[in-house]
Amino acid sequence: MSGSASASSSRTASPVRAAPREARPPPPVDTTRLLDDSFGLSEPFCQVLSQVFHKYASMTSLPPAPLTEGVSLPDPEEPEQETLKGQPTLGRAQLNAFAKDTNGQVMDDETYKEIAEFLTCTTGVDGAPALTFKGFVQLYQLQTENDINETWNDLTQWGYDRNLQLVGNSAPASATSTEIPAATNGTTPTLGEEA
Repeated sequence: MSGSASASSSRTASPVRAAPREARPPPPVDTTRLLDDSFGLSEPFCQVLSQVFHKYASMTSLPPAPLTEGVSLPDPEEPEQETLKGQPTLGRAQLNAFAKDTNGQVMDDETYKEIAEFLTCTTGVDGAPALTFKGFVQLYQLQTENDINETWNDLTQWGYDRNLQLVGNSAPASATSTEIPAATNGTTPTLGEEA
Protein backbone atom coordinates (compact mmCIF):
# COMPACT_ATOMS: atom_id res chain seq x y z
CA MET A 1 0.00 0.00 0.00
CA SER A 2 1.51 3.27 -0.98
CA GLY A 3 1.64 6.23 1.32
CA SER A 4 1.20 4.25 4.51
CA ALA A 5 4.54 5.29 5.95
CA SER A 6 3.75 8.99 5.70
CA ALA A 7 0.21 8.45 6.94
CA SER A 8 1.42 6.72 10.08
CA SER A 9 3.57 9.67 11.12
CA SER A 10 0.61 12.08 11.11
CA ARG A 11 -1.83 9.82 12.96
CA THR A 12 -3.07 10.79 16.38
CA ALA A 13 -4.56 7.40 17.26
CA SER A 14 -3.34 4.25 15.64
CA PRO A 15 -4.29 0.60 15.83
CA VAL A 16 -0.56 -0.03 16.18
CA ARG A 17 1.26 1.83 18.92
CA ALA A 18 4.85 2.17 17.75
CA ALA A 19 7.89 2.87 19.88
CA PRO A 20 11.35 3.85 18.73
CA ARG A 21 13.29 0.78 17.62
CA GLU A 22 16.20 1.52 19.95
CA ALA A 23 13.84 1.48 22.96
CA ARG A 24 12.89 -2.18 22.45
CA PRO A 25 14.87 -4.76 24.42
CA PRO A 26 15.30 -8.13 22.74
CA PRO A 27 12.71 -10.75 23.71
CA PRO A 28 13.78 -13.23 26.39
CA VAL A 29 15.57 -16.28 24.99
CA ASP A 30 13.12 -18.77 26.51
CA THR A 31 10.04 -17.41 24.72
CA THR A 32 8.26 -18.56 21.60
CA ARG A 33 9.20 -16.34 18.71
CA LEU A 34 6.50 -14.11 17.28
CA LEU A 35 8.38 -13.45 14.04
CA ASP A 36 9.97 -16.10 11.86
CA ASP A 37 13.35 -15.87 10.11
CA SER A 38 11.83 -13.91 7.20
CA PHE A 39 10.14 -11.48 9.64
CA GLY A 40 6.68 -12.89 8.97
CA LEU A 41 4.50 -13.93 11.87
CA SER A 42 5.42 -17.33 13.28
CA GLU A 43 3.02 -20.26 12.90
CA PRO A 44 2.34 -20.52 16.67
CA PHE A 45 1.56 -16.80 16.83
CA CYS A 46 -0.76 -17.03 13.80
CA GLN A 47 -2.61 -19.84 15.55
CA VAL A 48 -3.13 -17.64 18.61
CA LEU A 49 -4.32 -14.78 16.38
CA SER A 50 -6.78 -17.15 14.71
CA GLN A 51 -8.20 -18.18 18.08
CA VAL A 52 -8.54 -14.60 19.29
CA PHE A 53 -10.01 -13.39 15.99
CA HIS A 54 -12.63 -16.14 15.94
CA LYS A 55 -13.56 -15.45 19.57
CA TYR A 56 -14.58 -11.91 18.66
CA ALA A 57 -15.97 -12.78 15.21
CA SER A 58 -18.40 -15.17 16.92
CA MET A 59 -19.86 -12.35 19.04
CA THR A 60 -22.87 -11.79 16.82
CA SER A 61 -25.34 -10.65 19.49
CA LEU A 62 -23.51 -7.45 20.43
CA PRO A 63 -25.52 -4.23 20.18
CA PRO A 64 -24.72 -2.36 16.97
CA ALA A 65 -21.98 0.25 17.15
CA PRO A 66 -22.75 3.81 16.07
CA LEU A 67 -22.04 4.64 12.44
CA THR A 68 -18.71 6.29 11.72
CA GLU A 69 -18.84 9.20 9.30
CA GLY A 70 -16.20 9.42 6.59
CA VAL A 71 -15.08 5.79 6.79
CA SER A 72 -13.81 4.23 3.55
CA LEU A 73 -15.91 1.35 2.26
CA PRO A 74 -14.25 -1.61 0.56
CA ASP A 75 -14.42 -1.52 -3.24
CA PRO A 76 -16.88 -4.29 -4.21
CA GLU A 77 -15.22 -4.47 -7.65
CA GLU A 78 -11.91 -5.69 -6.22
CA PRO A 79 -11.48 -9.39 -7.08
CA GLU A 80 -10.49 -10.26 -3.51
CA GLN A 81 -13.84 -9.00 -2.18
CA GLU A 82 -15.63 -11.95 -3.78
CA THR A 83 -13.38 -14.43 -1.96
CA LEU A 84 -13.93 -12.63 1.36
CA LYS A 85 -17.72 -12.95 1.26
CA GLY A 86 -19.04 -15.27 3.94
CA GLN A 87 -15.79 -15.36 5.92
CA PRO A 88 -15.81 -14.39 9.60
CA THR A 89 -15.14 -10.69 10.18
CA LEU A 90 -14.89 -8.16 12.97
CA GLY A 91 -17.43 -5.37 12.50
CA ARG A 92 -17.29 -2.19 14.55
CA ALA A 93 -19.13 -3.76 17.52
CA GLN A 94 -16.73 -6.74 17.61
CA LEU A 95 -13.72 -4.43 17.18
CA ASN A 96 -14.98 -2.35 20.11
CA ALA A 97 -15.25 -5.49 22.28
CA PHE A 98 -11.77 -6.58 21.18
CA ALA A 99 -10.28 -3.13 21.90
CA LYS A 100 -12.01 -2.92 25.30
CA ASP A 101 -10.72 -6.35 26.33
CA THR A 102 -7.22 -5.69 24.97
CA ASN A 103 -6.64 -2.01 25.77
CA GLY A 104 -9.34 -1.11 28.29
CA GLN A 105 -11.37 1.19 26.01
CA VAL A 106 -13.46 0.96 22.88
CA MET A 107 -11.96 1.87 19.54
CA ASP A 108 -12.09 5.53 18.55
CA ASP A 109 -13.39 6.63 15.15
CA GLU A 110 -9.95 7.56 13.77
CA THR A 111 -8.53 4.13 14.52
CA TYR A 112 -11.55 2.47 12.91
CA LYS A 113 -11.11 4.67 9.81
CA GLU A 114 -7.43 3.69 9.60
CA ILE A 115 -8.32 0.00 9.84
CA ALA A 116 -10.89 0.40 7.07
CA GLU A 117 -8.44 2.31 4.88
CA PHE A 118 -5.18 0.42 5.38
CA LEU A 119 -6.08 -3.16 6.32
CA THR A 120 -8.00 -5.87 4.46
CA CYS A 121 -11.69 -5.35 5.14
CA THR A 122 -14.90 -6.40 3.48
CA THR A 123 -18.41 -5.05 3.74
CA GLY A 124 -20.00 -6.30 6.95
CA VAL A 125 -23.60 -7.30 7.55
CA ASP A 126 -24.39 -3.71 8.56
CA GLY A 127 -22.93 -2.31 5.33
CA ALA A 128 -19.90 -0.85 7.13
CA PRO A 129 -16.30 -2.07 6.78
CA ALA A 130 -15.50 -5.26 8.70
CA LEU A 131 -11.96 -6.46 9.38
CA THR A 132 -11.08 -9.84 7.89
CA PHE A 133 -8.68 -12.34 9.40
CA LYS A 134 -6.13 -11.27 6.79
CA GLY A 135 -6.51 -7.68 8.01
CA PHE A 136 -6.19 -8.80 11.64
CA VAL A 137 -2.92 -10.53 10.76
CA GLN A 138 -1.77 -7.37 8.93
CA LEU A 139 -2.53 -5.37 12.08
CA TYR A 140 -0.39 -7.65 14.24
CA GLN A 141 2.37 -7.86 11.63
CA LEU A 142 2.68 -4.07 11.80
CA GLN A 143 2.47 -3.88 15.56
CA THR A 144 4.95 -6.71 16.12
CA GLU A 145 7.49 -5.23 13.69
CA ASN A 146 7.20 -1.81 15.35
CA ASP A 147 6.81 -2.73 19.03
CA ILE A 148 7.09 -6.39 19.91
CA ASN A 149 6.61 -5.56 23.60
CA GLU A 150 3.16 -4.11 22.86
CA THR A 151 2.26 -7.39 21.16
CA TRP A 152 3.48 -9.33 24.19
CA ASN A 153 1.32 -7.04 26.36
CA ASP A 154 -1.71 -7.91 24.20
CA LEU A 155 -0.92 -11.62 24.43
CA THR A 156 -0.66 -11.34 28.21
CA GLN A 157 -3.98 -9.48 28.34
CA TRP A 158 -5.56 -12.34 26.33
CA GLY A 159 -4.19 -14.86 28.86
CA TYR A 160 -1.15 -16.23 26.98
CA ASP A 161 2.30 -16.77 28.47
CA ARG A 162 5.67 -16.29 26.74
CA ASN A 163 5.36 -19.77 25.23
CA LEU A 164 2.00 -18.82 23.67
CA GLN A 165 0.16 -21.17 26.01
CA LEU A 166 -3.07 -20.17 27.71
CA VAL A 167 -2.75 -19.63 31.44
CA GLY A 168 -5.65 -20.37 33.79
CA ASN A 169 -9.22 -19.78 32.62
CA SER A 170 -8.36 -17.34 29.85
CA ALA A 171 -9.30 -19.64 26.96
CA PRO A 172 -10.61 -17.72 23.97
CA ALA A 173 -14.32 -18.58 24.02
CA SER A 174 -15.61 -20.43 20.98
CA ALA A 175 -12.15 -20.69 19.45
CA THR A 176 -12.03 -24.31 18.41
CA SER A 177 -9.94 -24.20 15.26
CA THR A 178 -6.22 -23.58 15.29
CA GLU A 179 -5.98 -23.63 11.53
CA ILE A 180 -5.14 -20.41 9.81
CA PRO A 181 -8.01 -19.46 7.49
CA ALA A 182 -7.39 -19.44 3.76
CA ALA A 183 -7.69 -15.64 3.71
CA THR A 184 -3.95 -15.47 4.36
CA ASN A 185 -3.14 -18.01 1.62
CA GLY A 186 -0.60 -19.54 3.99
CA THR A 187 1.56 -16.43 4.08
CA THR A 188 1.78 -13.50 6.38
CA PRO A 189 0.46 -10.45 4.56
CA THR A 190 2.36 -7.23 4.96
CA LEU A 191 1.04 -3.71 4.80
CA GLY A 192 2.79 -3.21 1.48
CA GLU A 193 0.64 -5.88 -0.17
CA GLU A 194 -2.50 -4.84 -1.95
CA ALA A 195 -5.48 -5.68 0.22
